Amino acid sequence: MEGLSYEPELILLDISLPFYNGFFLCNEIRKHTKAPITSLELLLQKEEEYEDMYYQWLTKR
Repeated sequence: MEGLSYEPELILLDISLPFYNGFFLCNEIRKHTKAPITSLELLLQKEEEYEDMYYQWLTKR
């Protein structure tokens, strides 16, 4: 991605951004990196689900 000195391994993106369309931002990010993008909508998910997702990601590294 422009301005970064490294390639991200994973991008966590909240699609319910208050002042920006998260889906549009996802498409813009995709133009600059092939890193996996995980879309989150914090208003609909439980904290335990995020902990499980994070644990699964850590164990796959």
